Amino acid sequence: MREHFDLARQLRFLRERGVLIVGSGHIVHNLRQSMPKLMMGDATPYDWATEFDEWVKAKIDQRDFASLVKYQQAGPSGPLSVPTTDHYLPVLYSLGLAEEDEPITHTFEEVSYGGLSMRTFMVG
Repeated sequence: MREHFDLARQLRFLRERGVLIVGSGHIVHNLRQSMPKLMMGDATPYDWATEFDEWVKAKIDQRDFASLVKYQQAGPSGPLSVPTTDHYLPVLYSLGLAEEDEPITHTFEEVSYGGLSMRTFMVG
């Protein structure tokens, strides 16, 4: 995970050249756990999904990106929320592109259908 974040840091020069970089993924993405709620149309989130989404938001706000790289250490909610890294990696790439003094704004927040979080944030 650290290598992905470090690679994003190396790509900052693209932003300086005016390249818009978009990361698309999920903070929480556990379809196996979410499928029963999806099938029933129940949008109520699991506590662990909300807990992890709020943990990620707090780490972004604190600019504690090192903790986000080590998301497995967020307690039981980390591995449940990120059973595979493919949907979580865009978070690390997006944050790795941020300059030290750039604002990071949360533009959309929602955890639904058990274990799906579509938190959206903007760097810059």
